[in-house]
Amino acid sequence: MKVLKMKYYLGVDVGTSGCRAVAFNEEFRVLAGASKEYAVISPRPGWAEQDPELILESVVEVLKRVLTDPAVHGEKPVAVGMATFMHSLIGLDGDGKPLTNAIIWADLRSAREAEWLKDHYGVSEIYGRTGCPIHPMYLPAKVLWLKRNAPDVFSGMVRIVSIKEYLLYRLTGKFLVDHSIASATGLLNIRTLKWDEFMLDAVGVDAGLLSEPVSPLTVVEGFTTDYARSKGLPAGVPLVLGATDGTLSNPGSGVVLPGQLAAMIGTSAAVRVTTPEPVLDPKARTWCYYLATGKWITGGATNNGGNILRWYRDHFGSKEIEQARTMGVDPYQVLSRQAASVPPGSRGLVFLPFLAGERSPYWNPNARGVLFGLNLGHGPDEVIRSIMEGVVFQLYSVYEALVETTGQPAEVRASGGFVKSPEWVQIMADTFGVPLAVPQVLEGSAFGAAALAMMAMGVLEKLEDVSRFIQLGKTVEPVPARTAIYRELYEIYTSIYKKLNPESAQIAEFQAGKGDEAAS
Repeated sequence: MKVLKMKYYLGVDVGTSGCRAVAFNEEFRVLAGASKEYAVISPRPGWAEQDPELILESVVEVLKRVLTDPAVHGEKPVAVGMATFMHSLIGLDGDGKPLTNAIIWADLRSAREAEWLKDHYGVSEIYGRTGCPIHPMYLPAKVLWLKRNAPDVFSGMVRIVSIKEYLLYRLTGKFLVDHSIASATGLLNIRTLKWDEFMLDAVGVDAGLLSEPVSPLTVVEGFTTDYARSKGLPAGVPLVLGATDGTLSNPGSGVVLPGQLAAMIGTSAAVRVTTPEPVLDPKARTWCYYLATGKWITGGATNNGGNILRWYRDHFGSKEIEQARTMGVDPYQVLSRQAASVPPGSRGLVFLPFLAGERSPYWNPNARGVLFGLNLGHGPDEVIRSIMEGVVFQLYSVYEALVETTGQPAEVRASGGFVKSPEWVQIMADTFGVPLAVPQVLEGSAFGAAALAMMAMGVLEKLEDVSRFIQLGKTVEPVPARTAIYRELYEIYTSIYKKLNPESAQIAEFQAGKGDEAAS
C-alpha cells in the first residue's frame, strides 16, 4: 500500500533575542517547533551588535531539530519561508566573510550621522522617498558612521548585507534581498521598489554593494552550499525569501484587512496596520514597510519592549526567578505574578523605558530611562509592574500617532511574547481603553513566513486567506477605572519625557564619551 507523504511547511523566525522554526500543515496546525536564544553584544554604551555566525548556527540547530522531529516522519518540508529582524548591517569581504558583527536596530552609535542627514537633506525628503524617518537604526546613518569611523573596514567591504541576506548566502549561495527587508533599510524607494539613487548619493555608496531587491515570494533552491551539507541539512528544499519579522507579525495574527490593528510586544514593541499602498504620516512619526503582494505595513515601533523585562531579569532577578530557572519554569511567569500583586499605577511609580534610546514616535536616540516617583514604600514588585506599564505607555504614544494617521481601528489584536502574561495584556487593554483580541496560536512571524511559503507554492491564493485559519482564544476587556488611572499617569509620563529632553541629550553625550574616559 502506498504511504502518503507528510506535507508541511517550515516558518523560520529569526528575532533579536532568539530564533524559532515551526512546522505547519496546510491547515496551519502546528506539528513541531524548536527555538534557541542568543545574546546581544554591547561593547560600548549605545552599541548593539550580534554575532552572525552564532545566529547562523542557531538557525541551523532549530531547523535540524524540527526536521528530525518524529511529528514530520523524516520528510522534507514542501518549502521553507523566512522572517528575520530588520535594520541590521553586516559588511562582507570578497570571500563573503563578515568584516563586522551585525550592527542591529538597537545600535545608537550613528546618532551624529543621523543628525547630519537631517541637517543636509531634511526629514521630509528622506521620509517621503523611503518611508523611513531619519534615525541611527537605519542604514544611511550606519553606513556614514562606518565610512567616518572605520574607514579601513569600510574600504574592505565588497558587500553590505542584512542578517537575512547573510543566512541566505550561507544556505543557498545567493545574494538576494526581499523587498520587505529592503524597504526597512532607508535606502529603498517605496514608489519604485528599487534602490533610491538620491539616498545612495547621500551616503556615497554604489548600488553594487547591495543585493538585488526581489519579491518576498521569490523561491530559491535551499540548503545547497557546502556549509549546509556539512551541517546535515537536506539539499533541494525550496526556500522562499519571505519578509521581515515585523511585517509578517500582521498576517501571523490575522491582521490583513482594513480596520484591523496589531499591537505587539516582543523584544521590542510595535503597533501596525495593513494597507494597500504606502501611507505616510505628515509628522513623520511612523514608518511604512513593504509586506508582499502589493500590501504595506504602516506603523511604529519602540526600541523598548520585552528586552527591558529581560534586562531586569538578568540584572536584578530575585531568588524566585533563579529557582524557577532551575525547575524549568518560565521566569517571566514569576515576574508577571509579582506585577499582578501591585495595584494599577504601581503605587505612583512611573518608568520611562528608554534603555535603548527610542524610535517611534519621537525618533530620539538620546532618550534615556527614568524611574520617577520612587519612595521608601516601593520594592521590586512595584518596579516590575512600572516596567510593564512604562512599555505600554510608550506603545500607546505610537498607537495615538497611528490612529491619527490611519483612523480608529475596529479591532485590535495582541501578539508577541507578552501575551503569555495575563497581567501585561490587561495593562495594555486598560491603557489603550479598547478590547484586545488574542489569537490562539502565538507563532506570529513564523506563521506569516509559512503563509508566504504556501503562497509561493500555490497553496494559498492570497494573503487574506490566512484569516480563516486564525482562531481567537480570548478577548481582554478594559476596566474603565483602570483606564482613568493610566490616562492620568500617561500625562505625567509624557510630561517627564518632554521636560528631560535637554538632560537626556547631555547624559547621552556623557555616556558616549566622558563615561568611558571616567571608567578607564
